[in-house]
Amino acid sequence: MPRSSSRSELFKVASVVATIPACFLIFFGGYVLMRYGLAYPGQELIRFGALPLAGGFCWLFLAAWFWSRAVGAGTIWNSVRIISLRAFGAIALACVAVLIARKLHGH
Repeated sequence: MPRSSSRSELFKVASVVATIPACFLIFFGGYVLMRYGLAYPGQELIRFGALPLAGGFCWLFLAAWFWSRAVGAGTIWNSVRIISLRAFGAIALACVAVLIARKLHGH
């Protein structure tokens, strides 16, 4: 197995670090839009729902760019697929954790 350079390892770490705010912002923006979609005016939904969601996707593409630089992918879309699966898997686990926590507290 060929040794990877420290630069590619740095890009992999940067990709993982960039995925963390992407997951948080996508989860937060999606939650706000689904939970409070009809109860609040459009300006607040844009500020607290749509902008974090768009920012999360920007972080996701940044993480995919870092990953493509780390592994030397031919196209960035392969990296977008990998990073999206990683991010949405983490978001799904967070949703399950929230449901379990709510069930345990009796809400």
